[in-house]
Amino acid sequence: MCSSPRVLLLILICLPAGAAAAPLSVFVSIPPQHYLLQRIAGDAVHISVMLEPGQSPETFDPSAQQMQALAGARLYFLAGVPFETGRVKTLARAYPDLRLVPCCGNLDPAHMVDPHYWTSPVNAMNMAETMYDALAAADPANAGTYHFNLDGLLSDLKSLDAYIRGRLQQRRTSVFITAHAAWGWFAQRYGLQEEALERNGREIGPRGMARLLEIARREQLHTVFVQDQFRTPVVTRLARQLDARLVRLDPLASDYIANMRGVADKMAEALQ
Repeated sequence: MCSSPRVLLLILICLPAGAAAAPLSVFVSIPPQHYLLQRIAGDAVHISVMLEPGQSPETFDPSAQQMQALAGARLYFLAGVPFETGRVKTLARAYPDLRLVPCCGNLDPAHMVDPHYWTSPVNAMNMAETMYDALAAADPANAGTYHFNLDGLLSDLKSLDAYIRGRLQQRRTSVFITAHAAWGWFAQRYGLQEEALERNGREIGPRGMARLLEIARREQLHTVFVQDQFRTPVVTRLARQLDARLVRLDPLASDYIANMRGVADKMAEALQ
């Protein structure tokens, strides 16, 4: 009979590959977004990341190949990083069917003092919910799965927030030094004070260095947090003057939760 399970199985096997719905194609700007989106979407979405590991969002410029690949995408999740500013209007004009989705809430990326919005787990929760809303609207058939996955992700992010707060609770000082101002949102969330050698592409001058040395000696700071993209001679000079160690923190690491737990551990050790 035509309705037998065996016949139905044969029909499914013989269907052409194109008969199955292709995964939704989406783009994100940075690896932490990829982590959040992958947790929500699973295999139902094909995700491309603009920024490759080791590249700086301050100086990155998308390749022609990446721009061409956007032609087949349905969604682009913006992160508020600098390289997006000069590309948003171009994308909107070139691909009218591509929906641009800001992941930073109502914040205007052009006016964000620190674009590293996702370094606060609470902000990451907001980003995840924004991604879910856009995915569910674009692919309602999988909305239930997306929502289930979102709940699991939000639970893990809440646990991450609690873990970081607990690790930083017993601290001797609230001040930390970074080579590049990438942890302002993290500092704001946990009551810390970030002192940076470089901010918005500008290194601090002699007065700024003198002030930073005074703060570091007063707070007895012996750690300078660095990123691979911002290891300048100024950083080495400061570390030498303070007899400080250089410790790597990466706000752009792919495994967001594992990375942020590591950040909390390193920060807690430095603030003891």
